[in-house]
This record gives sequence, C-alpha cells and structure tokens, in this order.
Amino acid sequence: MNRNLTTRFYQQGAAALFIAVILLFASSLIVLYAGKIGVQDQRISGNDSRAKQAFANAEAGMEEAASRLMSGGVAYNTTVTYVNSVAEPFYQAQVYKSAGGIEVSSQGYADAYNSDSTATVRQDFGFHNVLGEGPDSPLIVAGNVPPTGNMEIVGNPNGAGKGVNVAVWTSNNVSASGSATTCERGEYEANGSPIASDNDKFNVCSANDCGCSGTIDGIISQSGTVGADIVANDPDFPSDVFAYVFGVPSEKYNLIRGIAEVVGDCSGFDANSNGIYWVEGECDLPGNDIGGATGDNCGKSAERLCTVVIVIDDENLKKTGGDSKLYGLIFMFENPDQTGDAVSTINMGGSTSIYGALIADHSVCASSSCISGSFDLVYERSIFEDLASDETNQILARVAGTWIDQ
Repeated sequence: MNRNLTTRFYQQGAAALFIAVILLFASSLIVLYAGKIGVQDQRISGNDSRAKQAFANAEAGMEEAASRLMSGGVAYNTTVTYVNSVAEPFYQAQVYKSAGGIEVSSQGYADAYNSDSTATVRQDFGFHNVLGEGPDSPLIVAGNVPPTGNMEIVGNPNGAGKGVNVAVWTSNNVSASGSATTCERGEYEANGSPIASDNDKFNVCSANDCGCSGTIDGIISQSGTVGADIVANDPDFPSDVFAYVFGVPSEKYNLIRGIAEVVGDCSGFDANSNGIYWVEGECDLPGNDIGGATGDNCGKSAERLCTVVIVIDDENLKKTGGDSKLYGLIFMFENPDQTGDAVSTINMGGSTSIYGALIADHSVCASSSCISGSFDLVYERSIFEDLASDETNQILARVAGTWIDQ
C-alpha cells in the first residue's frame, strides 16, 4: 500500500514538472513574440518619426524658397537651389520656371543629406493681376468734382455697358463750372492733328491740339450742363476706391507699395518710366512725356508701351509747365495710417494730356482750390491692357490646389 502511494506521488511530480516546462516554453514564446512586436513597433515608430521629420524639413525648404521668391530675392526665370547647410543639408529647395508659371520643389531629409527617409513637396506660383481690366471711367473721385480749369475729358465708350460713354464717375455732386468739357474720341481727334502712338495702337494728340469743340458729335458736358456721360451721386460707387483699382483693401496698401518703386517726388519720370511708383511727397510732373516709349526701352516687348501707375500718398498733384503726355494712371491716395482727412489738390498748369485715368479716393479740394489747370484726360483701353499684362505690376501668389507631396 505504501508503495502505491509513493508511486502516485512520483507520478504527480512528473506531471507538475511537465506542466511547468510547458508553461516555461509558452512564456518564452510569449516573451520572444512580445520582443519581436516591440522591435517592430520601434521600427514603425522610428520610420514614422523620420518620415515626419523629412516632411517637416521639406516644408521648411518650401517656405524658405517661397519667402525668397515672393520678396523678390529670386530670379524666377532661372533654377535656384537652396540648402540649409553646405555640409549636411536637411533640405534642398529649387525655384524654376515651368510651363504653368513658377514651381517651387523642396526635398527634405530626416537627418542629413544621405538619409534613407525623404519627402518632397511642390507648389506652383503665379502672377496675380492687381489692376484687373482697368477703371470704368477716366476721372473717378470719391467726393465732389468741381472743376475750375480748362479740362477736356474723353470718356470710356463702354464705361456703363456696351456703347454707354462715361467720362466722370463720382460719389457726390459734379459742378459743371469753369471751361471743363467732355466728348467722345472721334469728336476730340477731329479738332486736331492726331498722330500714331509709338507702338501704332492708338492716336495721340498734343495738349490743346485736339479738343471737344462740337465739330462732329458735339460736346456732351460743359459749363452749366451735366451730360449723360457724367455719373454723379452713384449709390453703387465703391466704398473703397483703392480696392476697386488695385484689388486689395486700402488698409493693406503695403501689398501694393511693396511692389512699387518708392520715390520722394515726380521729378525723375520720363518716357522710359514704367511700372508702379509710390510718391511720398508732392507730385510736380516734369515738362516731358511720362511713359509712352516703346516697350523695348523699359524691359517689355517693342509692340507695347512703357506705362506708369503713379500713387500719390496724401499729397498734391500739379504741373508747372511744359507740353507733355502721360501714359498710365494717377491715383491720389488717402493713407489710412495718417491722421486726419487727406487735403490735396490738382493743379495742372501748362499743357498736359493724360492717356489713361485720374482717380482720387477722397475729395480733391482745399480752400476752394480743386481740379484746376489746362489738361486733357483721354480714356485709352490699350493703356490698361499694357498695365495689366506687365508682370512688374502683378503680385506673385501661391496657386490654389497645386500643393502636392510625395
């Protein structure tokens, strides 16, 4: 009996040992499997971290290249490469001209140039035309228009729709005083000896040569008569004239100032002047042509003209003498960062012909001195087409929907 009991105890011990071995083996398998999973998790986590780092570096390269490009620090018509370090760069970004405009491509690396983990991002950039199709009228004023001089205005033949001529557009009243007159282009040129512009796209006249004298179609507006080509007290007049012209709100005027050439006065303008100019002092126009030379004199093609946009920042516009022509747009700007209302006037002495437009976002009157002098203001569509197509007058911006990563 004791022998049977002993044998049973031995059998129980063998079973326990066998179970223990099985459990130890299973535990070892679990530990090995868990270790393998842990290593895989570490690899996955490491790969994910390196991928994120590579992507972040690629984005950093993109932003550096984009900031240089948009600040004018890159010649966008050539391939330019940027790296953050000569020895071991973490990104390489390129700016180059593509069929669709300008492309910025940036390749980022997780740790250094020889890293196996890389990411690439691309973005297209294009030029945004800030001037649109040009103004609807050659004379636009946010305020009263009381001309007191000998001014002749040739309106936009399609200013308010096809065949609807508009010479003056204002938010307030128009006083038909002085010797100011308006007429259509054919009437204006019939009373003089027009010649072709330098690019042969339209006719030009010396000031006081052509005029609105009533030979063909007659004068539309004159002293004592406000004709149909003058739109006054318009409820649809733009509340922000700066935004109407340049496409950005007046409080963001630095976007336009940033692409303009900032000058203290207007004395340096000549026939080869081209682009946007921001004038911080009084603008006394010289007695020579401003713009009007063929485009090959100002970095454009010869079939186009040199044309100007002159923004006068809270100052007066005047001309002291000389028979000359200006090709472009003059904008009298009330700077929102200046205290008080803008007090500026227009006094055009001598003989001047402006082919384009004269626009003010405030009343141009001070002590009964308003729009005075002897000058012609002629709407010319091709001038605004030249201004709009000139890349120097455009803002470089990211093209929506073109960002991709690889």
